Amino acid sequence: MELLLKNADVVPFVNLLQGAVASGKEARAVARFRKILMNKFEQYSTDESETLKEYCLLTENGEVDVDENGIFTFLDGKKDEGAKALFELKNEECIVDLTEFKPFLDSLINALNNGCQDLQGVQMDVLDNLVTKLENIGEDDK
Repeated sequence: MELLLKNADVVPFVNLLQGAVASGKEARAVARFRKILMNKFEQYSTDESETLKEYCLLTENGEVDVDENGIFTFLDGKKDEGAKALFELKNEECIVDLTEFKPFLDSLINALNNGCQDLQGVQMDVLDNLVTKLENIGEDDK
């Protein structure tokens, strides 16, 4: 049982889960799923950092040099190549193995349908995207 996402989807999904209100089994489902996605985010973050190190100015410690506004500077002649590499990484598919999560899938969907309150604009789209993906997994697995 797998969930196919793009790296760019992981952070909005985690942020949505942070605001979900649930109790009992539904709360456990949200917490477990958030942990699974956080692992994917950490992998993506590491890959992003390594990619930036190839194309950006670095500090003396070998880390990406970021100014006070969180902006990094590409090396001379590397901006287009670096931007393309970051774009590709952001849109790269990642597979989330949900085999052990199967008993919690229905509880997660219920928690998302009932426990995400006061959503606006993009947040509603994120919820719809995530619930649709989860429902499709549940249907495929039956």
